[in-house]
Amino acid sequence: EDMLELEHIAPLTNWVRNIRSKKADKKVPYFDPLDGGVKARCLFLLEAPSGKAIESRFVSRDNHDETAKRFLVLNEKAGLARKETVIWNVVPWYIGSGRKIRRANLEDILSALPYLDQFLPLLQNIKAIILVGKTAQATEPWLKYKMPTTKTFLCPHLSPRNVNRDKNVIPKFRKSLGEIVKYLGV
Repeated sequence: EDMLELEHIAPLTNWVRNIRSKKADKKVPYFDPLDGGVKARCLFLLEAPSGKAIESRFVSRDNHDETAKRFLVLNEKAGLARKETVIWNVVPWYIGSGRKIRRANLEDILSALPYLDQFLPLLQNIKAIILVGKTAQATEPWLKYKMPTTKTFLCPHLSPRNVNRDKNVIPKFRKSLGEIVKYLGV
């Protein structure tokens, strides 16, 4: 909890607290203070926080689920250091029932865009945005309008359902990570 006030993460912690004050009925996890925070050069943007993120209180590659585990391992193998990255979601609050998360719908995305619009300027060093999964990828035209000099990359989501349905998900994710590492020069 003390790490939430560290220099690189405090602006994001305050932003999350602001959302929580405006959307008291929503569950919004914190950013992982072990990642790069506002100093990150690479934003991984996913759909919405998982139940494990709500349970741990953090959007983190250290959460106890298969998606986070795959993400952690693939990033490590690609040589993309945590301090270079920050992970967030198009919809910053949990949209599940407690037992199961549902897909974000258009209403979810439209209600979340003003918060995403406030979030992006906090990331002064961002050079690349990786849109993970179809929902995040749907925001690409909006993101390109908002951040025209930031390069966007598209990656498949690493959820068990997606990975089990399509054997090319992990190779596609690896390929994108390779392109991102090359682009950032890390």
